[in-house]
Amino acid sequence: MNKKNSIWLLVAVWTLVSCGTVKSTREKPAVALAQSSLTSEQQRKYDYFFLEAMRLKEKKDYASAFGLLQHCLDIHPNAASALYEVSQYYMFLRQVPQGQEALEKAVANAPDNYWYSQGLASLYQQQNELDKAITLLEQMVVRFPAKQDPLFNLLDLYGRQEKYDKVISTLNRLEKHMGKNEQLSMEKFRIYLQMKDDKKETKTDAKPAPKQLYRVRTSWSDAKSQIGAYAMLENAKNACPVGYKVYASNGKIVYEPFKAYTVRKDAADALNIRKGPGTNYDVQGQITDTKRYTVVEESAGVGSAKGWGRLKAGGWVALDWVKKAQRR
Repeated sequence: MNKKNSIWLLVAVWTLVSCGTVKSTREKPAVALAQSSLTSEQQRKYDYFFLEAMRLKEKKDYASAFGLLQHCLDIHPNAASALYEVSQYYMFLRQVPQGQEALEKAVANAPDNYWYSQGLASLYQQQNELDKAITLLEQMVVRFPAKQDPLFNLLDLYGRQEKYDKVISTLNRLEKHMGKNEQLSMEKFRIYLQMKDDKKETKTDAKPAPKQLYRVRTSWSDAKSQIGAYAMLENAKNACPVGYKVYASNGKIVYEPFKAYTVRKDAADALNIRKGPGTNYDVQGQITDTKRYTVVEESAGVGSAKGWGRLKAGGWVALDWVKKAQRR
């Protein structure tokens, strides 16, 4: 979503609020004294320090108030009310990391306090920690089902992240709260159009896959040795002489022509010539002399540990019973 659309979304949200469709309260967090397994004496001291800190805060004596809040945390380190007030003091001093840490502890210890969570969600947004803000706001939607502000905040954040499916889902949740609303329906319609346009742009912008070419070279690194590039593998094979190889576009060898060699019979008995590479093929002849025969192809097969060689003259012989003569 571009900036213009994001601004439009925010305007639509605030229009709904300003028209009175949503009642948004601007209350201050209620002051809550710590309630825990403190002894009565500890509780008395905590209440005294906390209330005195609030009195000094009203008089703008922030340093003294902060000192008393530290006494509160010495008594009860997980007191959410004291942690919240300490976080506000740090924020006032622009010490954001310390303030964020204290506020996160306050929320962790008082998850049912709406205003602590709302304050932390706003801080996350100010710090551009949008994923943290979204996670917290989604939790707030569950914990505070009567509140609509978290949904409006989510609407803005999902819009900024261009997560249109989440925007639609959030608008649907708002409709459950507010009932059918023309402005919400129009916003959903606009988002659906945006999603459709994005799909079209994706298809238009998609680059076609590079065409596969089979290159005939002596080696992949030696581009100068290339004697041809072919779209069809079979054509590349036919054009590939001995000493060259066929390479795919990724540099992988996909074909290398067989280099013929000559052999002589290396057995006392006659050597069977078979119709295929294996003893499971019929015999079509025999070699009884010691002349040279040219092998033009090799293949694995039954009955020979070294494999089978196809003779240029025709038929296959077991390579176990021949001896290489000289290479061509």
